Amino acid sequence: MAVILSTGTINRTRSTRAAHLEILNLNFSSRTVRVQVIDWDRRVSLFNQLVTISANQNRFVTVSLAGVSFHYEIRVTVPSTRNLIVNTFAIDNDTFTVENNNVLQEQLVRVFSPLPGVSRTIKAKSIQGVKKLPKPKK
Repeated sequence: MAVILSTGTINRTRSTRAAHLEILNLNFSSRTVRVQVIDWDRRVSLFNQLVTISANQNRFVTVSLAGVSFHYEIRVTVPSTRNLIVNTFAIDNDTFTVENNNVLQEQLVRVFSPLPGVSRTIKAKSIQGVKKLPKPKK
């Protein structure tokens, strides 16, 4: 059964340029999650895509918040929360973490509804990538 995890509404600071997610899959097989970034001021989705994370790998997604005036939210729909760790950060132009705009796995809130009232998805600039984890030592 899928679980929807949310940061709740985050107030964008002046130095925040992008929402950055790190998703770690510690399972023995790949997992697919839905990543959504919502601009609540305009009530539009900036990013709404499926992201597949291979077994024992870390995947990151960075979405520009250039059009967001004040409020945004990050939602991640996961097949289960077991061995799948999601952390979210706000980053500045230099890709440094913006203090007080980070929501870690244990702080994400489980929600039980899809996105009501969000009209459409606008194409925001996004970057996706994979960070390979070192193989465990025997």
